[in-house]
Amino acid sequence: MLNVFVSYSRESKDLADTLVADIEALGHSVWFDRQLSGGQAWWEEILANVRRCDAFVFVLTPSSLNSTACKREHDYAAALRKPILPVLTADGVSANLLPPALAQVQFVDYRTADRAAGIRLARALTSLPAPAPPPDPLPAPPAVPTSYLGTLTQQIDSAEFLSIEQQTTLLFDLKNGLRDSETAKDSEVLLRRLRKRRDIFAIVAVEIDELLRVQPKPAPPTTPPPEVPLPP
Repeated sequence: MLNVFVSYSRESKDLADTLVADIEALGHSVWFDRQLSGGQAWWEEILANVRRCDAFVFVLTPSSLNSTACKREHDYAAALRKPILPVLTADGVSANLLPPALAQVQFVDYRTADRAAGIRLARALTSLPAPAPPPDPLPAPPAVPTSYLGTLTQQIDSAEFLSIEQQTTLLFDLKNGLRDSETAKDSEVLLRRLRKRRDIFAIVAVEIDELLRVQPKPAPPTTPPPEVPLPP
């Protein structure tokens, strides 16, 4: 029986739930963060379970490949020399565009989640090599994926004047946050708060409006003047 860690993006939770149930049905023990909330303690618990696992399963979906958290979990597992098994659960993933570390590993096609896919999954898990001894010293743990948003929030909410350089740097960081499924929603909230600052520069405001696709509000309807009766 293997102790399996499953890495997935929030958008793929339903797919991950199905995969986890099937791995457990094969007799393996599975850990994934369905009951944890964000923050430092959440991230430390995740990394502790990566260190303890016998096999690292990466749920291959477009959103997981764009997730900073998934990337850091995978990189940490690779640095710890954990056996890694990519499992394809959704369309839209090009094998030619996978990161090198994932492209070198044969993935299991689990998009149908039928009996044949279950057999492929069982064989792949059985064929995984035993975990290699961890490196000594252990690799440095990766930082919490969303920790930088707290710093950006502090800057955006500050009463101090923000220079054009500071505003463009914030904009650049938040644009990157929009591309990450784990931080996209919070990044959008911060972009709207940055847009409302009284010292916002026009060039920054225009780009924020384009990013958020802000449409001008329609003008309120005007009340027509009262009709004047025509003389007989």
